[in-house]
Amino acid sequence: MSLSRRAACVLLLGLYSVFTVDAQSIINETALLVQEAIYLPKPDTAQCIARFGSVSPISVLMVADDGTFSGTSEAVYLIQTLKGQLKAPVNSVPCQQFYTGYLLGQKVVLAISGIGPEAAALCTTYITQCAELVKDFIYVGTSGWSAQQGGILNAPSSCAAANGPTTRNRLGDVAITPFSVNWQCKLASWTEQCTNFPNVCTYPIEEAGPVVQSLYGKCVFSHRTKANTDLSDELIAATKTSQFAANALQLQASFNSTNLAYETAYWSATTAGSGNVYPPFPAYTRPNILDYTQAAELDAQFFFEGTPYEMVARNYTAVTLNLANNSTLTQYDVTGTHFCSLPASDASTLFSRCNRILSGRYQSVNGEEGVGVSAALDLFNSLAGVPKIKYTFVRANSDYIYSPVVQVSPGVWEDSPQTPAANFETSYLFAIQSASTVVLTTFQLRCLAAGNSANACAFSIV
Repeated sequence: MSLSRRAACVLLLGLYSVFTVDAQSIINETALLVQEAIYLPKPDTAQCIARFGSVSPISVLMVADDGTFSGTSEAVYLIQTLKGQLKAPVNSVPCQQFYTGYLLGQKVVLAISGIGPEAAALCTTYITQCAELVKDFIYVGTSGWSAQQGGILNAPSSCAAANGPTTRNRLGDVAITPFSVNWQCKLASWTEQCTNFPNVCTYPIEEAGPVVQSLYGKCVFSHRTKANTDLSDELIAATKTSQFAANALQLQASFNSTNLAYETAYWSATTAGSGNVYPPFPAYTRPNILDYTQAAELDAQFFFEGTPYEMVARNYTAVTLNLANNSTLTQYDVTGTHFCSLPASDASTLFSRCNRILSGRYQSVNGEEGVGVSAALDLFNSLAGVPKIKYTFVRANSDYIYSPVVQVSPGVWEDSPQTPAANFETSYLFAIQSASTVVLTTFQLRCLAAGNSANACAFSIV
């Protein structure tokens, strides 16, 4: 039997009254809880203590590769130094592996995120859920580098002759920086990117680079904070100590057995093909360290290789550093052509500006995960009412991202047929040793500063 209109109206009015009372109660309750960040998937304090195995703030160390890529886990030397370790059950956390324990007497979390920015972002977000227990966050890994600062070719001005020796990079050199940029954020056609192929002295033209957020979101992570640079400075300072010099010297035999022959052949081919003399390096004693005014992590899941792409990598890196450090490479840096993103019709202007930008002492450090970590942590740190997490990246040079070149006709260059074959297994292993030595020396110095004995603070890499 249907309700009369009057009865229905009375019933609806009653329901409305009840609803408005309940809704107002919910609003009142919510207003009280918003201050506690109820919108975050945050475990309670007891759960965080159990997750990290600590009641006080700890350091987080994260790597990407469990050995899937190169055969050696990027965490191998950190794991072997980790005492009292507990490992989370498989598939219980959104990280590939998750350990807690003591690293040279200091409570840490050691996470293996898995390869790629998405995996790194997910694992990092899991860490942020217990941010009140995070003292600092250090991402450690390997990366491909330019063979020398300023590159071997800079189109088009140096196409008549290759650049002579500048500050060259050795396998195992280390960059320490909190800044990163996504190399894949570009708008370009095949024709633009491959102009003048197969001449490798060519700058790939693009229509829009990584600063154009309307196309691909945020791609440049250049936000500078004192906390992040202070953490970077601590690691950099550790590499200037006698303790680090002694620790790094232990890697000499490993370098000589894994990298020396390849390095010698690489620069011999560069000398033969370029017409410039690149003298032999002195005996290896320690890695060279680049700081956040010299290097930024440049990420892509596209494993690029070649002189044209390397020019783009250095360009993106230079501009990221300009944005981060308020530095100026050229008079053109403040225009809309930060990333040399001009139409093809403006090619002459493009090349002029690119050349000026690329001439600086800047280094691209090519990985995959930095933009994932930066995206997760920068967004988290921007939230109101949450403890901020300071972070930085430690990346060691595992391979060169372009081959030696040879001039086949005036202004035309190709990859040298004398290019030696790279051995990823050995070069990545040494890069892991080098980056781990930087991080472990930093924890060793913290251990000694806490009044512990030299034996209690000792570690071994080889």
